[in-house]
Amino acid sequence: MKKKIIISILIIVSIIEVALFLKNKENNDKKLNNTDKFTQKIEPLSKKHAINILKSEYGDYISVSEDDIKIKGDEYIIDVSVYIEDDEPHEDLGDHEHEQSLGVHKINMYTGALTMPDESKESK
Repeated sequence: MKKKIIISILIIVSIIEVALFLKNKENNDKKLNNTDKFTQKIEPLSKKHAINILKSEYGDYISVSEDDIKIKGDEYIIDVSVYIEDDEPHEDLGDHEHEQSLGVHKINMYTGALTMPDESKESK
């Protein structure tokens, strides 16, 4: 009689363990599928948003249009320049502006991370 009770308990415990294992495996498969769907839905930033990132860094004086932005891999490549106005007007020229290049900047299309040109490389 004791053997039958012990065997019954072992069978019940085994069935519960198998059920829990299958349920856990199913949940893991769902998590993997949800992760795959999430990574497929990521869209790159627009070129307009890349310009806004530059404006937040340098102000509204930058002179970059969407046509100036090149795509290389996962990055936008942008040659950034700014307009600087003279404080004092020149007698011959009146109001006068200068355009100064800030170098080629890179913006990651998916994270928006801005990579500025390395000045140490330019001076060598």
